[in-house]
Amino acid sequence: MPPAVGSRPPGGSRRFLAFNTVGAAGIVVQLAAIAVLVGGAGIDYRIATGLGVIAALVHNFGWHRVWTWADRREPAVGMLHAFGRFVAANGVVSLVGNVLLMRLLVGTVELPLLPAGGLSIVLCGFVNYWAADRHVFTGCSPHASGTTPPAASGPRLL
Repeated sequence: MPPAVGSRPPGGSRRFLAFNTVGAAGIVVQLAAIAVLVGGAGIDYRIATGLGVIAALVHNFGWHRVWTWADRREPAVGMLHAFGRFVAANGVVSLVGNVLLMRLLVGTVELPLLPAGGLSIVLCGFVNYWAADRHVFTGCSPHASGTTPPAASGPRLL
């Protein structure tokens, strides 16, 4: 589980480590949802994968906002806008990427469900870090220190 809210915001390699820590907790959320939905409710693995991704997205956004990119957090009124950017970037990558990769890894390669899910998440994670760092948590408000964050390089998605 990520550290307590209010701990020192990560920077550089600490930010990447924080991203992966939150992502690891999100993996647990996603895979648990898939296991419960498929094993307990008998839902098709593709639908369960999509629902698991949604659960992990909500979890990850909250932790990334208060910890991974705490130094770029927008005021509460901008949170919905940031969540919209997160869903548009990370959500689309995770949802489309995971469902397509699961179809390939489970349906074609015939890997077991949970290892295929873990591999899908890791592969999508590299794209998600870049999208979150450059397009989602861009620091529309000043840093906690009162300075303006540097502009993200490259075009914004939204």
